[in-house]
Amino acid sequence: MCGIIGLFGNPKSIDINLFKKALDKIAHRGPDAYGIYQNEDIIFGHRRLSIIDLSYLGNQPMVDEQTNNVIVFNGEIYNYKSIRDFLLSKGINFNSSSDTEVLLKAYRYFGAEVLNKLRGMFSFCIYDADKKSLFFARDRFGKKPFYYAFIKDNFLFSSEIKALLPFFDKTPLPDKDSIADYFRYLASSYGKTMYESIYKLPPSCFGILDKNGLSIKDYYNPLDYVSKSYKNEDQILKAIEDKLVESVELRLVGDVEVASLLSGGLDSSFVSALYSKIAKDKFNRSINTFSIGYDEYEHYSELSWALKVSKFIGSNHRPITISSKDFIEKVDEVVYFLDEPINDPATLPTYVISSYIKENGIKVALSGEGSDELFFGYDMYYKYLAYDELSKSLKKESKELLFESINFQENMPKYQEFLRRALNDEIVFRTIGECFTELELKKFLRFSYENNQIELFSKRFEPFKHHHTSVWYYFVDMYMWIGEVLMMKVDKMAMAHSVELRAPMLDHELHQLVLNVDPSLRISNQNKHLLKKIATKYLPEDIVYRRKKGFSYPFIEWFYKEKKDFLKDWLKINKEHGFFDEGFLRFLYENGNSKAYKHHVWAVEIFNRWFKQNYLSN
Repeated sequence: MCGIIGLFGNPKSIDINLFKKALDKIAHRGPDAYGIYQNEDIIFGHRRLSIIDLSYLGNQPMVDEQTNNVIVFNGEIYNYKSIRDFLLSKGINFNSSSDTEVLLKAYRYFGAEVLNKLRGMFSFCIYDADKKSLFFARDRFGKKPFYYAFIKDNFLFSSEIKALLPFFDKTPLPDKDSIADYFRYLASSYGKTMYESIYKLPPSCFGILDKNGLSIKDYYNPLDYVSKSYKNEDQILKAIEDKLVESVELRLVGDVEVASLLSGGLDSSFVSALYSKIAKDKFNRSINTFSIGYDEYEHYSELSWALKVSKFIGSNHRPITISSKDFIEKVDEVVYFLDEPINDPATLPTYVISSYIKENGIKVALSGEGSDELFFGYDMYYKYLAYDELSKSLKKESKELLFESINFQENMPKYQEFLRRALNDEIVFRTIGECFTELELKKFLRFSYENNQIELFSKRFEPFKHHHTSVWYYFVDMYMWIGEVLMMKVDKMAMAHSVELRAPMLDHELHQLVLNVDPSLRISNQNKHLLKKIATKYLPEDIVYRRKKGFSYPFIEWFYKEKKDFLKDWLKINKEHGFFDEGFLRFLYENGNSKAYKHHVWAVEIFNRWFKQNYLSN
């Protein structure tokens, strides 16, 4: 796990001290080693967090001694040993035991096809010395970020936006399409960032930059692998269990200790239980687990459940508690490390617990992200499904009659908006994290914007429309929710403290298996039906079948408590950028501590803090 940065074009056109300054901006991603490589075409920089092969032989940038290809790589290739064995059988030798060298030399052998061989989380860039080109890629789920920009005829890339900004004469303007998508879907637009002229490589994509220009293509679409319909529950349960165990085992690779997050919910409890069993059976040791709780509003806290799981699996448990003052003091730090606004309040607890993990001398931990999206775990999925099924069941005339008979209000609750979409033949489901509806957005934003990325994904889904409706939910959430919200939260907040979080539930082979299960089994009459059946072999039933709470905490209660007059701050910043309708800001201030609008309030707050840090701080 590391931080990468690079320039392709004319290295002599920039001051090397500026490049070093930019590399220092991501020092938190890799405190263990520092490296720069330069030739007539490139400058590559690397900050290393040593996890596999802790010796200097694993340092980067790394050069292939036969081809003179150069790599900078952020992430882990979990199956690197099997790839290494294959390459050895083909006469390719190695100088280290690192996964970086395996990736570099696998590119020599496979070319771009190397991406289909990898199980891991990664973003990397390889300079192909023979072709005088760049080959770069991001993993299937977008666990590792890759940002890029063309600046003064040079192509620059990095793990974080903050390392690209020093190369601009002035900070690029906010991208208005991305602002709109952020308020809709919690993050900036697909392939774009909150800054004009700075882009992100989407999940499951690779890029080639050569004399013909820049080309970006998909190398993976999960729906290409949906071809079966497994209906034998006993057989599929066994297959999923085996793949889950394999996925956890793969993510234990490395030469440092691996801990586990343990919130007390099903996903992290199950991952921790699987890991604990593997650790005891294979290594005869207990694992370390970490959880976070809150010193008030205890109904949010799941520390007691986490402790119960810890005792059951025999882990060395380390809980931490935060207060409202801890919360408010760290919001600006979180915004800084996010690079661009992400409307997920869980960023702050993830930031705090990652700091606590580092304080305990641990670099790597497992987490439970990805289960809800795969195993149909959100209660809201069932509600969306009901609206979609209603839309399919009604004839056009019936829809028109119902639509005309219902008085849809401007500030109507979400369920009425979903009904409006269903009756109007619009896309009902637009990611599980949807915040502002289109009607709200039109009232809220005071500028024009063009694209709505849900239309982009709708077109990409056309060849797969014959699948069950739930497959659309998965497809949208994989790209718009997992890749751009969940994984960016995990990466940015953990790497701020030089900690690597690994997600066993986000293994592409596991996902391909589960997506081929017949919808009647995968969805059933309760969320995560299949996962819960497997989990009862490893956890008590009261843990497995207790009501889902989700990862929540009293962020809005604390915000109103600690920042009572925040409307004044909002109105002051709004006079600077002029993006928002003042009447709607007042409406949110007055209604934001309700369930319906608390995420709207948080979206505005995070955006304003980001804007202030980047455009008003000097």
